[in-house]
Amino acid sequence: MRQRHCFKAHVSEFTTDSILQTRERIDALADDQDFKRSRGGIRDIEFTVQMLQLVHGHRLESARVQGTLPALRALAVANLIPKAEAALLEEEYIWLRQLEHRCQLLHDQQTHSLPMLDEDLTTVGQLTGTSQVRAELSKRRERVAKVYYRFNHAVRKAESQFDLEKAGQFLGNHVDLDTLGRLLRENEGSLRRLSIVQEQAPLFADAFHRDWSLGEALLSGEIEESKSVAGNVSVGVFLRRQRAVTFCKWLLGSEPNPLGAWSAWCQGGLSIAVEKQQFPSGLSYFTLGSTALHEMFPLSDIDLVFVATNDTVRTEAELTSVPQLLQMWERSVQNEGNPVSLDLRLRPEGKQGLLVRTMATLECYMENQMEPWERYMLGFADLQAPLNLFDRLPWTRDHEVELMAVKHRVETERLTSETENRDVKIGLGGMMDVQWIARLTAIRKMASDDRPSKWHSPMWFLRYIDEEREIRAAYKFFCDLRIVLQL
Repeated sequence: MRQRHCFKAHVSEFTTDSILQTRERIDALADDQDFKRSRGGIRDIEFTVQMLQLVHGHRLESARVQGTLPALRALAVANLIPKAEAALLEEEYIWLRQLEHRCQLLHDQQTHSLPMLDEDLTTVGQLTGTSQVRAELSKRRERVAKVYYRFNHAVRKAESQFDLEKAGQFLGNHVDLDTLGRLLRENEGSLRRLSIVQEQAPLFADAFHRDWSLGEALLSGEIEESKSVAGNVSVGVFLRRQRAVTFCKWLLGSEPNPLGAWSAWCQGGLSIAVEKQQFPSGLSYFTLGSTALHEMFPLSDIDLVFVATNDTVRTEAELTSVPQLLQMWERSVQNEGNPVSLDLRLRPEGKQGLLVRTMATLECYMENQMEPWERYMLGFADLQAPLNLFDRLPWTRDHEVELMAVKHRVETERLTSETENRDVKIGLGGMMDVQWIARLTAIRKMASDDRPSKWHSPMWFLRYIDEEREIRAAYKFFCDLRIVLQL
């Protein structure tokens, strides 16, 4: 029960402020001679420790320990309070508690104040080892008060610096500032959510400007709980919403795989688009690159290749009309703020071929004319049937040398000495290098005698690398960093 109610995943700024205000009211009512409840007293130390436990206890199990001193030491070990301040608070807490006990023992009474009679005060001084008890108490309370003030100020800093007008502008000024302030007070965690998204995802300002339902979901917390923001809307509006929802959830810690989730939404939107355009029957398509890898970033486009799966599509006019129809659809939904672009420049038979070809001619091209770099790129496609064919084709050292020459040329053309170590995607040791490791391993393995019995995506083949764990961890870091940079 203690863990469930005291150590919640998110504690809103207004909750902490309400607790701080309650503490201040107690302080205002307390007698200044009360060294337990008044300024710089025992309660200030306990309150500081308990507030830090409240804020950090959900993620830090060691901070949930009971007892003021054990908790204070655990917080210091976790660097949640400076060790020097923790040591000071521990020293003063022990001294104040000892003083409290000696005052109570004097006349066997529950008291938290120094005795009024001089002889009693002298006795307390002798028991505590000081002749100037009042002066010593005042000095120690002042030290505690300074630490408490710094803590109090840090907790309130985020709220005091929060620009409500700027937040209203980010949300498209759909409500007045008084209403926005009320919504922030009423919804626990709303200030935290809004601050994070506003500061870390300016890319979504247009989405929030266009759509108040996104702002409502962010303030209420619904954005962290649901897969989508409800509403009967067009594909363009839906994708605009879903991109914002998916990556906002990731920023807020409730979406572990934003790239996969966003890829799924994009694939769904693409399927609806193809269905609505009423393409000739017998047409199919496959995606390449980030879409096929289920790694759609906020600014990724969709690479498409069309093929005719049977003879019902006969004329060249029917074949070439498909990309034109999709381009018309793309322009219409982009007017609605749809963030997804379609790359229709890819051809099944290389850059000189038609935009759409039959599966039979595609397989023939793969078997007889395909360049090593095309074989490499098509390995990141999500169409399995012909890919099993070309990955079982011979793979020689000459193919690999030619492929590495293409990679070197791409890096030379796109990178400078300044960006070589800064480009997350194609820089030295970046995402593309990990993908090359995976894809080359896949090609070699599929061309060998002990190849897997079924098709797998290239990243699956990292399991044959000794440094698999380190490579996957690095790749995840690159992906997270690239998301941050695009937002």
